[in-house]
Amino acid sequence: MGDRSQWQYEPFAGTIVSDWIYGRGVADSKGAIALFICLEKALRDSPQFNGSLFLWGMRGQSPILS
Repeated sequence: MGDRSQWQYEPFAGTIVSDWIYGRGVADSKGAIALFICLEKALRDSPQFNGSLFLWGMRGQSPILS
């Protein structure tokens, strides 16, 4: 993390500025999650898909099921 005084925004606050979020961890795994959501929509919208989808993940150390 380095010297906190060198950060423009508080690294642990998740500061929102002009539709951007600044802080540590704001992009961790979010690209992959967005990809899975888009894939889920594409599959559900496809007439060829005739199956089930299950998304499983972790939030901290607690499982998230949907």
